[in-house]
Amino acid sequence: MTQWSTWQRIPSAKQGVPSTHRARQIPHVQCIVAVRKYYSMLVVVLTEEQATKQLACKGKSVLKFITQYNFPAVIALLSDVLKIVTHLSKKFQSDDIDLSAIKPSVSLALSQIRSLDKSPGTCMRDFFENLVLL
Repeated sequence: MTQWSTWQRIPSAKQGVPSTHRARQIPHVQCIVAVRKYYSMLVVVLTEEQATKQLACKGKSVLKFITQYNFPAVIALLSDVLKIVTHLSKKFQSDDIDLSAIKPSVSLALSQIRSLDKSPGTCMRDFFENLVLL
């Protein structure tokens, strides 16, 4: 398959892929949300491919890494933190930002992030609720 035909199969921006003008709005949040949302399917697919010996060496490393306890925990924590940081970032990307609002906005974001240490955010709570100890 040529490189051109591979590019033709990639969905356009109208089909839900973020366009380039939105790239500055921290698309990491979307990636983390997708990993959280489809985590179980990702593990199932990689496990099935490993069982049928179709999984490449790199895939085996990925499967081993994402099935450790700390991976989904970090993804949940990142989801909570990136929501706060993205909100702050979008506030600073407006054309008519009030300079007097910068310090309070940053202070609020910092206090929200620090509060996650005492009481977990929604994604972390979901992680702890769905945690099954074997």
